[in-house]
Amino acid sequence: MTSSDLWDAETAKQYDETAAFMFTPGIVFVGGSGSSDRDNDGFFRPIRAHFVAAGVAVLTYDKRGVGASGGVWATATLEELASDAAAALGALQREPAVAHSRTVLFGHSEGGWVALRATVAGAPVAGLILNSCPATPFLDAEMHALVIAGADSQEAAEAVEFLRTLGEFAAGGAPIQIGERAVAEARQQRWFRALETAGFELNHDMWSQAGVWCTYDPKPDLSRCTTPVLATFGQRDPLVPVEASVREYQSTARSAGRAQQIRVFAGRDHRLAVRGSNSPGSCYLRALTAWVECSIDASETPTRDADRNRSTTAGAAPHASTEAARESRPNGTRPTSRNRLATRSEASRTVGYHWPPKISCAPRTSADE
Repeated sequence: MTSSDLWDAETAKQYDETAAFMFTPGIVFVGGSGSSDRDNDGFFRPIRAHFVAAGVAVLTYDKRGVGASGGVWATATLEELASDAAAALGALQREPAVAHSRTVLFGHSEGGWVALRATVAGAPVAGLILNSCPATPFLDAEMHALVIAGADSQEAAEAVEFLRTLGEFAAGGAPIQIGERAVAEARQQRWFRALETAGFELNHDMWSQAGVWCTYDPKPDLSRCTTPVLATFGQRDPLVPVEASVREYQSTARSAGRAQQIRVFAGRDHRLAVRGSNSPGSCYLRALTAWVECSIDASETPTRDADRNRSTTAGAAPHASTEAARESRPNGTRPTSRNRLATRSEASRTVGYHWPPKISCAPRTSADE
């Protein structure tokens, strides 16, 4: 999904602040690295179902170049990915059943950096959930991953310097052949085994991604972020330096004056899975919805102005019904009574709307039928 898939110049309707809480809160999920689809390789499914059951409308979308979305994910810059997230947020906020002032961005891993950049760039959200999202520079996280994978600290440091060099070449517009020659020479070095053990493979996608991310440090964005944040981690995350990230979240929250909660779940991995399971446990899921409920009720954001005069300009309250909306079922999945997926004209192939069971939103045009 690219921003042009969703965004238009339509002016948001004005809503009555006193009626805002008659409308459902909403959340947009932003997927992690690589070619993540709207389910983020299945990780989002139980989280999405939990939010929907708790009465929160959820929008998920395919990353640009994935599924039915246009564009190319590997060459997308952080700004472009953040623009996509903001466009998805705008699409959800334009839904008549969703309260503008009660919407949240949920970013997983790299998607946390994307959601963070969208927020500090002005996306009107009441809260920001950064899930398994490092607060350290990209290459510091790579160093952590290499050490966890078995490299000693010296080998990891040399491997990271090599990645830094590749990233500088790629960011400078050098062709991939430059990187291929560098890799051929590096294979003779002992430390290169650490990269191979961690799954390093130089291809066109990796070359493009190196140019985008190798110099990224989230600290400037975190230092500018005044939106309430929930940062969640698995204690045994092999990809994220959790302790260092917690320190950075705490430091930047103090300097920015940001309301913030940090939760580290014992024994959990990068996807917060309970040991012996592929799914996050109920403790983690309850922590998410509890924080959303508190943050969106307590926050005072500029979007609250967009909820004024809703009852007078938009007419009656949104239609609430147990009748199922028309549904689109990607990947052949069957809908459930708690997971209503309604499609929307031009965006119908790139995003999924998931409504609480008492909210039914029919498609806007016959193109969705």
